[in-house]
Amino acid sequence: MKPTRSTILVPLCLSVTPWALPAQEREETREAAPEAGLVWTDADGWRAPTMVEALDVVRRQRPEMLGTGHPTEVGVAFIRQVHASRSQSELAAFANELGEIAAADFDYPSPEHRAKISAVTALTAALDDRPTGTPYPPAFDVLTGVFETRVDRILGGGNGDPAYVAAQQSRHVRDQLALALEDVYSADPEGRGHEYVAEVARSATPPAVECRPVATYIRPPGTPDPDADKPWCPADSLWCDAWGILMYRESGRSFGDPIRRLDLAGAPEPERYMKLCNWKH
Repeated sequence: MKPTRSTILVPLCLSVTPWALPAQEREETREAAPEAGLVWTDADGWRAPTMVEALDVVRRQRPEMLGTGHPTEVGVAFIRQVHASRSQSELAAFANELGEIAAADFDYPSPEHRAKISAVTALTAALDDRPTGTPYPPAFDVLTGVFETRVDRILGGGNGDPAYVAAQQSRHVRDQLALALEDVYSADPEGRGHEYVAEVARSATPPAVECRPVATYIRPPGTPDPDADKPWCPADSLWCDAWGILMYRESGRSFGDPIRRLDLAGAPEPERYMKLCNWKH
């Protein structure tokens, strides 16, 4: 019998389909990791990353290894040893690299700024009590190091109260210092985070009651400045940053309510805080 077109196509379809399906399955498998924090390589499929790979992913340098995953998940899984045990030296090196990323200054928005957020998130996650993985307590010291690095960089080199040196810094840069301190608090709000921020608050110098405001208008030539003998009002200060974190997080205040007095030694009255800090938080 002479073969028809249909009898020829059927065997061809059967011979092609087994080749097509595995390729499709492989592509679908590559798209989504079976568990968060794994990376993809063509040689191994999904697996736990090496330290270099995990850092590259956090820095947004290896998007092909992620599929639909997020870089932060890789950093968190690595430092909490979710998929593989790590030596203490490897964990310390990884945490320190995250600290370097977190302490750097990057413009927003940028891949480097997003890497900075992932690094801070991974360090903070290393300290919480989530059910997956193992906490890494030394990450707390890395977070305090990030804050102290920013203090040296932003406030260093000035004479007298660093609050007034801060007045010379841009608001964007200055905000990074307050955020770094809040990261320390958030990492352990009922323990070391609270203690560290409270110590910063007690040791910092409050802004002057009488200070010289930054001019918001142009004074006519020859017109004397009535506040010329006063120190510049700071854009903010460590005193305001630290007490603000504690007063807003620990006073039992609900969102939208005025701040309440904090039951903590050395805490300022809310009215004094609002006056000196110009309601910064």
